[in-house]
Amino acid sequence: PEQTAGLLARPGPLDFRADVWPLVAKELGWAHYHRLLTTRPQVFAVDGAAFASGYAAADPYDGSLDAF
Repeated sequence: PEQTAGLLARPGPLDFRADVWPLVAKELGWAHYHRLLTTRPQVFAVDGAAFASGYAAADPYDGSLDAF
């Protein structure tokens, strides 16, 4: 919500690929990883809680999601 509020407060049109898609990709990625964490936690090399908190903290605009 805070990220979308920031986008909507900006003047001018949004660029879907640069402004919106990173948020969509992070949300879709989380849906995938959350399903794996709840159904097959053994496939993760790290603790599930640590993975979840790291993923949640990752900024979708700076490339830090690439580590996941």
